[in-house]
Amino acid sequence: MAQQIYALLVGINDYFNQPLRGCVNDIDAVDNWLNTTYGSTGNLHTKRVTDKETDYLPTRANVIAAFDHFKQAKTDDICLFYYCGHGTNLGAPKVFESESGAGAVQALICMDWGRGEAGTGYLLDKELSFLIWKTTTENPGIHFIAITDCCHSGSATRDVEVDIAFSERQLNILEQSPAVENYLGFDYVSTTGEKAYEVVKDAATGAIVSVEVKTGSHLHIAASQDSEVAKELTVKENVRGAFTYVMIKLLEETAGNISYSQLTEFAAIRLKNLYFKNDKPFIVQHPKINMYQISNTYIDRVFLSAATIQQGNSYTVYFDNEFGWCIAAGSLHNVSAGDNAFIHLDSNTVVHFTLQKCSLLFSILSPTDNEALLADVALRKKRFAGYLKGVLGQAIKIGFGNTVANDIKTFILNAQVKTDHAAEGLLNFPGLALQNDNAAQENGYIIEQQLSAENEALIFVTNTAKEIVLQRVTATNIARLLQNMATISKWQAVLNLANPGSDIEDYAINLECATGVDVNGLIFQPGTIGQPNNLPYTSLNGSSFKPAFRLSITNNGSTAIFISVAYMGADYSISSAGDGGFDDMQIEPGNTQWLLTPNTKKKKIELVNTGTAPITEYIKLFISVSRPIPLYSLQQKRIDEDLTRALAKDEQVFEDWKTMLIPFVISPA
Repeated sequence: MAQQIYALLVGINDYFNQPLRGCVNDIDAVDNWLNTTYGSTGNLHTKRVTDKETDYLPTRANVIAAFDHFKQAKTDDICLFYYCGHGTNLGAPKVFESESGAGAVQALICMDWGRGEAGTGYLLDKELSFLIWKTTTENPGIHFIAITDCCHSGSATRDVEVDIAFSERQLNILEQSPAVENYLGFDYVSTTGEKAYEVVKDAATGAIVSVEVKTGSHLHIAASQDSEVAKELTVKENVRGAFTYVMIKLLEETAGNISYSQLTEFAAIRLKNLYFKNDKPFIVQHPKINMYQISNTYIDRVFLSAATIQQGNSYTVYFDNEFGWCIAAGSLHNVSAGDNAFIHLDSNTVVHFTLQKCSLLFSILSPTDNEALLADVALRKKRFAGYLKGVLGQAIKIGFGNTVANDIKTFILNAQVKTDHAAEGLLNFPGLALQNDNAAQENGYIIEQQLSAENEALIFVTNTAKEIVLQRVTATNIARLLQNMATISKWQAVLNLANPGSDIEDYAINLECATGVDVNGLIFQPGTIGQPNNLPYTSLNGSSFKPAFRLSITNNGSTAIFISVAYMGADYSISSAGDGGFDDMQIEPGNTQWLLTPNTKKKKIELVNTGTAPITEYIKLFISVSRPIPLYSLQQKRIDEDLTRALAKDEQVFEDWKTMLIPFVISPA
């Protein structure tokens, strides 16, 4: 049976306080696009819950009940929950305070808020997590997509006079969240016996110590960051949500052939240019993707489809009203000022650029030819595949040892050239500087050759200490060897990435490492930042305990900070948020937040070493004061596996950022 799409569309204008005007228009637009695209297939099943549908108003009870619409879904079907309305923050129960970093939980405001009993009329984020978990548990194998065009910012922005009118989809209701025992689904147990809320109570008092709320595998697109305000705009007397407006435009322009990553990142550029006046963006709104228990590669999927979009080695080139032409590759991608790139305007026209200035996630381009063609205003709404030309300035140097025969050396050098684009200077691995000599011996890597017992040439790589970095392969596997070196190159670039000019002050980082074990479990002692922390396996009474650590961060500054986390494995793998990585964190001034394990959300983070020798792995913290730094493009598997790179991100300037490195030496059992 063909893949089915089940869409639950919720839009609310008619609020008791601070009514909105564009939410139902947004739902109409989404509904219209869905019907235009999928209506004739017979595979679309839509349920609307808006204040326009007077027979089924968007009250809390009705929104919850409407999730039954998804019960029809089967394996591989898509479930879409689209919400347009107010969002808010509520004071968090104590068990969730350290998890949020802001002492708050988020909520979607339903139509009955303010019209009934105080403390009702909203759907808490934990309750939405429960509904998604229940849906994905009862319907295994479905794909759940949530899109929310609202915001949860705790601070309002002042009004501005612009040519387009704006209003905010945020309601500050200044209420405390209900007790966690009263949350939807608190006592729910699935048919397989799994509890929706895992509760730990104090043995002596019976008080709740911690709560883990389950959530199902899903992708969530939010119209803005938690610290930002989602806007409504009025264009040609039609009120719309700014994010939904540009999202539908992008879907129409691409006939829906656009990935989740492209959709959110291109929307960010459109929103910035939409909010641009007097040479500066006057409103900041950055859509973001959250992924839960799904692979980072899911963002490469086509919107509401099982197909994927592969961008290969290209990076998006786009026009930014503030900076001009830009490429979505920055210092995070190991590029630097002076590197070269090009795009194809059409099948006959190429424009070359030099990277003029590099930010963390993008670079400003300076055209070196055909500049007059770029003055066409119509081009500024288009996006182009940009290619890096030649060897990058930050590439690692790889020389050849005297043992390498000339024919093998030529074979390796030719393997670096992208044969179908050789005339354009494209390389398969621009992060590798292959040198036709041994000049890299002092500061890079050396390719060596050895003959096997069968007189076959075996190629391997050593470092400056003459240690073998990559094991011997035959000449037919040279591409794999170079690919592994590219993996190592990227890993080292991320490890060394820093911003020495940062003005961000230091924050209180509290690291505790497991140093032993007693009858009560692991014993934790203070660890060190920047220096290796020795974490051995420990045992007691015949039981072995994995090495573990706990990490909390306290914001001692005067503004919110945002923490993004990359875990760097000894096998040269890198994982970030989603796909087993740590979630991004937002920590308000004076608050503390713990780094929590993926999925299970526990403070104790266990590490594993299945080998016979100690290994060194790292946690790298990326700290910003504007918004979380998206690290999806860093994601890569270990060496000897296919490289993966999420689509490059179209991001704007991070005015300031810094990194902190936490090494762990993990001894085997």
